[in-house]
Amino acid sequence: MALIDSTYFVGEISLPVGKYSDLSLFIERLEKQFLRKALGYELSKLVIENTDPLVADLIAGSGQWEGLTNTGKESVIAYYVYYYYLRSKVTFTTSTGEKKPDNENSTDATPAFKVMRAWDLMLKGLSRMDAYIQTVPELLDIYEPTDLGRVNAFDL
Repeated sequence: MALIDSTYFVGEISLPVGKYSDLSLFIERLEKQFLRKALGYELSKLVIENTDPLVADLIAGSGQWEGLTNTGKESVIAYYVYYYYLRSKVTFTTSTGEKKPDNENSTDATPAFKVMRAWDLMLKGLSRMDAYIQTVPELLDIYEPTDLGRVNAFDL
């Protein structure tokens, strides 16, 4: 079961959610991927299982760290999912190659700046999470993050 759900995609990272939305599939897949990269295998496993009291404050927040989940519905996980969700929806794959939807009464706009902003907010959240983990020796012992890097409008 995922830590976040579609209710985390509001405001700046709002996504259309309806009967035919595949957002929950993206959340399920990308949340685990994010946790493994951001925390390392051992710590992500504890967070995913959510049975060890050691990770309770990491998940729910403590002090300056707002948590992976919270009542404010703001999560570093949501920013990560938003980035990859929007990136995957720019085109769709057909038997004749990649296609771009052609809508009436609208013009194309690049999602580049929105996804870059989401990535930047995720990195800032990861910095706060790192600061929190540095204060908990038991978590720090099993914390093995991967650098998620920066993104730009050219996807370089």
